[in-house]
Amino acid sequence: PIDTEPEILDSTAQKWIAWRQTDFLQVAEALHRHIWNEPLDEWKLNFVSFGSQCDHVGKGFWSASFSFFKEMKTVSGISQIERQIDIYPGRKFINVWEFSYEPSLLGSSWNSVEKSEIKISADEALLIAEQSGGTEKRMTVKNACEVSVMLSPNSVNYHGWQVMYSPSIYSISIDPITGESVESH
Repeated sequence: PIDTEPEILDSTAQKWIAWRQTDFLQVAEALHRHIWNEPLDEWKLNFVSFGSQCDHVGKGFWSASFSFFKEMKTVSGISQIERQIDIYPGRKFINVWEFSYEPSLLGSSWNSVEKSEIKISADEALLIAEQSGGTEKRMTVKNACEVSVMLSPNSVNYHGWQVMYSPSIYSISIDPITGESVESH
């Protein structure tokens, strides 16, 4: 924690730091232990998202966002605590949040992804997307795009890893267990 706002670096001063999913997870785990004094073992994964510029595909991600949650029984019903962690290594910047959802505001329980069941990493999902048409699509715009790799079991049309090339260039879903492409457009 710092007392002052960090200096926002000019984009020309930012350096590419090639991090993989495992690097971001290691930092998220360390942050969670440092800030909340507990491991992530008992926390469920609500969503995770990794980002990259298209001209850096295959060199790692430049950002990651995580949302973990835990359900607790109270006298009024099931409450949830959500903890979000955003990591931007090139900007030397990390955001952390904690939200509490009381039973009257929650509506229903959230779906989650068992971290131990994920066999295909974000890095591998991006490689599969590249081999399934992503490379060709981003070359048509000369890499003037961004790519995100997201796992969000509470999204409306959840089909595993969602790999999106933006703006609206290409999108494909990759099963996080088998690695098979589920849909593309």
